[in-house]
Amino acid sequence: MTRFACLFALVVLVATWATGCPLPKNKNAPPPSVNLTNVPIHHWSKEGSPILYIQPVPSSASPALFAIRLHSNPTTGYTWLPAAKTLDGGIKPRASLSIQYMDCIYEPTRPVLLGSGGHDTFLYTIEPSATAGSLANLELVYQRPWIPQDEATDFQLAQIEVVLVAV
Repeated sequence: MTRFACLFALVVLVATWATGCPLPKNKNAPPPSVNLTNVPIHHWSKEGSPILYIQPVPSSASPALFAIRLHSNPTTGYTWLPAAKTLDGGIKPRASLSIQYMDCIYEPTRPVLLGSGGHDTFLYTIEPSATAGSLANLELVYQRPWIPQDEATDFQLAQIEVVLVAV
């Protein structure tokens, strides 16, 4: 019985670790044909600034890209999810800046060791028609997904304000 319990726990742990970002890709968004090294990335932390200033490429007809990177360790059972009452990708309703969630990419730390964690990178686009001064708010919650958000007592909240600045 002890071997079975250990094997079962190991299978659950590996399955949780392998899943990474829980959010599905946005089926309406164009596939990201961009290398993340060219995308402005905001590394969120509790101690850092909650405001992300985005400067789009001038006279570009394609949407501007940006990413939010958060520390994550799915082996603990915790994962980043959109906060309750938000749209796809954690976007709060009634934003003056039109952004769209594209994808979430989990990147394990190197070397990849069981339980070592990594980062979830959420990729978003900004519509080319957006004007300077427009803003949007993102809310993501780091919690165990099987516990309803209104009942969770042990969680972390990432609130990020995205502001489009003039070129």
